[in-house]
Amino acid sequence: MAKFGAKARTEAYRMIAPRTCVMTGGPEKGVVHYLYTRALLRKDFSPRFRILDVHKDGTWHYCLLARKTP
Repeated sequence: MAKFGAKARTEAYRMIAPRTCVMTGGPEKGVVHYLYTRALLRKDFSPRFRILDVHKDGTWHYCLLARKTP
């Protein structure tokens, strides 16, 4: 079983590009996921968004709260 970060995923997935996978089973079958780090989130969303918060949700998921800049 492949791993993202420190925790193993229980759903099956296939890597389709660097940092990008598609789920091949489970409730998210066919859903594409991009694997961000905290630094990549800040780089990709600033300066178009004012980042209010970036944190992990208790698993390996990062949560981003941001407001679009005018």
